[in-house]
Order: sequence, then structure tokens, then C-alpha cells
Amino acid sequence: MIASLAAMLLAGAAPPPSPAADAPAAEPAAARPAPAERADDDILVEGVTLSAGELRQQAGLMIRTLALLPTSDQYARWNTPVCPVVIGTPNARVVEALTVKLRLVAAEAGVPLGKPGCDSNLVIAFADDAGRLFSKVAARRTQIFETVLPREAQILRRSPLPVRWWHGLQPGGAEGQGVASGAEAAGGVGLPGLDLGQTSIAVYGGGSLVDSPVRTNVMNASILIDVRRVEGVRLDALAAYVALMALAPARLPPTALPVRSIANLFLGQPDVTDLTAWDRAYLEALYRTPPNRAARTQEAAMAARMAERIGGAN
Repeated sequence: MIASLAAMLLAGAAPPPSPAADAPAAEPAAARPAPAERADDDILVEGVTLSAGELRQQAGLMIRTLALLPTSDQYARWNTPVCPVVIGTPNARVVEALTVKLRLVAAEAGVPLGKPGCDSNLVIAFADDAGRLFSKVAARRTQIFETVLPREAQILRRSPLPVRWWHGLQPGGAEGQGVASGAEAAGGVGLPGLDLGQTSIAVYGGGSLVDSPVRTNVMNASILIDVRRVEGVRLDALAAYVALMALAPARLPPTALPVRSIANLFLGQPDVTDLTAWDRAYLEALYRTPPNRAARTQEAAMAARMAERIGGAN
């Protein structure tokens, strides 16, 4: 259950040290206002404005580099309401920054949001050692190894990542049939290695040469933030980064994207403090493209939509 996973993460995630009870806990710097992201900077490559075809190529490369592609051969997304909870820090300012940003980004992209009092299905946890916390959770919840591929488990456990994540994925009917609750899916842990051929679900109706009767749903997610490794990072930038990774399942370890993106925050673009035009176009495309299609078809449709939005911003 996602609630029990949250409880375990809470028990294992020591809060960042605070010098005084009424002083802010250790957190990324956020005292000065973030500079506004310039749309023209986002669509220029070495000072040259890209053509529509080049924009589509860049968008396709961004999708393939960033997005997690399960063995279901479909890019997954949230189709049930997202209900976040932030744990491991006593600092209300940090909690508010992360939850407010996630809800704003979700609303803009068209991601369904849970109502107040909803059951949490997205855990954002702060820890002094995120790799050690993952190992502790995995040791006590052995079923996590049934859903996290061995290579990804090693990355989650050992890689020096400032932020790490896993998503619980589950197949369902294209119109939502056969979908369990977020707490029931994959035992409340990630399922990046989903194999539809070995999964039995209730699906009614057929597909077509383009559409499938099945889609891949994100049912829950866990985001672990390593306090030591995000020291000095702006809180607003961290909140934007977490929002993107929580709402759009991404590969691990992350790879630098060829465009300006908040996904590059820890990969050579620390000056990016919010989602860029590319990031917003990517999220919009992911949540506006039919989910019950093969990844190649999804990617083409997403890239076209992204190029249209980016080009229109120029």
C-alpha cells in the first residue's frame, strides 16, 4: 500500500538538520527571485533559430532521451488523480513549495489532480542518504524487486543522484477499464519493467491498426531527495525538477538533454530555475497524445505537437 510505503519512508528519512526550532530547516536557496525563462533562449541552438523540421527532430530526441519506455512499448502517464505528500522535512515552506509547484504544473499540463483529503499516491521524501533509504525500503519490502529492474535497483541504491525516483505502472483498458487503485497497483512501488504479455487485465472492445485497447497507467510514484546532494540548489528550481520527474516517468540515470530544460538542473544547466518552454511543451504533448498507441506513434505525435508549440512561441 502506498500509505505503508510513505510510513516506511517517513521512518527512514531523517529530517534535514535545523539550527533552531523556529529557523528554516536546511533547504535549497530561494531568497532571491528567479530570473524569468526566455522562450527565445529555449528555441535557439547556438544562436540559430530552428526550422519546423529541426524542432520536430529536437523534440523527438528529447522524448527518447528523457522518457522512460516500459516493455509495454507505450509512454506512461497519470490517468488517475495525483495526490502528493511531502515527508522527511519539518519545514512547512519546503512542503508548500513542492506541492504548490507540482499542482500548478499538473494543472497546466492537464494532469488529473486529487481533491483535498485524497489518499496519497505520490511520495516525495527527503533523506540524508537517499540510496541507503532505498536499500532499507527494498530490504523490508522484497516485492520491490519484482517491479524494479535489477539495473535500475542498482542505480537507485548506489548512484550519487541528488534526486531519484520510481513509478508504479499498470496496464488498463484504453478507456480506464481494469485499472486498480494507486494503492493496489504493484504493491505501491514502481514497475518500470512492465510486460503486458504476462499480465491479465479486464479489457473490453478491440483496437485498430493504430490504437490499442490497452494503455500504460502511472498508479503511484516515489521521489527521494538526497539532502546533502541538493545543498545550494534553489528551492524553486528543485520544486520544478521534482514536478517534471513526478508527472512524466523518466529514465535513470538521467542524461543531459539537447535543449534547455529543468531536467538538466544537475547536468550542466544550473541556471535553469523553472520549467522551460521545451519542458512545458513536452508535458502538454504527453498528456494530450492518445495513450493507447505504440511508442513510435506516440513519439511522432508528441514531437509534432511540441514543435508546433515551440515554434509558435518564437
